[in-house]
Amino acid sequence: MLLDAAVASARPRRRFEPTDLDLRDEGVAEIDTQVGYTGGTDPRVTAPDVEASLGLGNGVQLELDTTFGWDSQEGSTFRTVENTWATVKLQIADIVDPETKNFWAAGVQVGPKLPTMQYARSWGVEGLAILGRGQGPAHLFVQLGGLLDPYQAVPGTARVRPLAIEGGVDADIDLDDHDRWSFTAEIGASHFFSLSQSETHATAGFACNVLPTLELAVIAIGGYSQGGQLGVLFGATPRFAAF
Repeated sequence: MLLDAAVASARPRRRFEPTDLDLRDEGVAEIDTQVGYTGGTDPRVTAPDVEASLGLGNGVQLELDTTFGWDSQEGSTFRTVENTWATVKLQIADIVDPETKNFWAAGVQVGPKLPTMQYARSWGVEGLAILGRGQGPAHLFVQLGGLLDPYQAVPGTARVRPLAIEGGVDADIDLDDHDRWSFTAEIGASHFFSLSQSETHATAGFACNVLPTLELAVIAIGGYSQGGQLGVLFGATPRFAAF
């Protein structure tokens, strides 16, 4: 039915990606890009998923998170397939054991959601509370938050404003003493009240600092969002001095 197709095209596309509190130094910029394919009920080509960050010093970082690509619901047109999140990430606690270097950390990430998806109107907001623990080579960050997305104004249907809670775990384990190889994994989930939909996913992969200013990664992903999805992502994260 036409109405069913319109509602499907208006459903939230965003995969909630858990984060950490590894903030950039003052003046250092980082662009975390991922390119890949997920197959299943709603196959998508993502090219790329971009998270750009800039350290402002004193535990403050600016970030911009967006995604471009093609997918089965919108044909072959290349466009922004998620609303863009512009944020400030603040570290509000960092307790480090001077002998073992183990740590506890806490922070928040909050900012507006910009209406960059097709049919999106007005602005939204999203925020997270983040708690982290580092012990030896292992680092674990848990988070919980929510979002109020821009209106989805599909022609011929009532406007929908997605409202969701979200949470997840981000983990990495250093595999050597030279900060070169690491194992990374995450579990993320979100539930949209206004559309009665949920999304869950898990990832696992390996990252390598091939240069002090460049990290490469390969990541397997599996999850549920309107059906099962499996895929692989390839990542590149260059860092450079912005000022």
